[in-house]
Amino acid sequence: LLESLESNSITAVLDQARSELSECTAQELVEYLGEAESVIVERELSIEILHRLVNLKPEELLDVAGAISKLDAEKHELFVEEALRWYRDLLIIKARVSEEHIFNRDQGDKLRDHAFAMTAAEIQRAVEKLERGREIARSNANSQLFYESLLFTLAGLG
Repeated sequence: LLESLESNSITAVLDQARSELSECTAQELVEYLGEAESVIVERELSIEILHRLVNLKPEELLDVAGAISKLDAEKHELFVEEALRWYRDLLIIKARVSEEHIFNRDQGDKLRDHAFAMTAAEIQRAVEKLERGREIARSNANSQLFYESLLFTLAGLG
């Protein structure tokens, strides 16, 4: 999957990735994220993981948190930054600001679904936790507990 994604054009990568990734579990997506070498693929994987969190059972969230915590520091930071962009976009949609300010415009439907399923306070809590996560991602601290707590918050359970 990764080899074919990283050797095609951007549009083909996005189309193929979205199609093939829909068949993967969230934990498999995290494993692919750990192996990905393309920024485009890393972004798609991160967004797909974020999109799926709200539909995962608590035990699945724990498994995904464990998988994320095993990624290297660079991938931790990348995931947190993508999540911050995602939740920033949710706040923009929630505030009914012009969508021209949305970073992930290609994810409009997913963003709108998430934005309307969450309160502004829930989104703000997620952003605050993600901002704290930047420091954890940059340090070599044991991150599994942080990611467990983070994913429960992002899934609307914490």
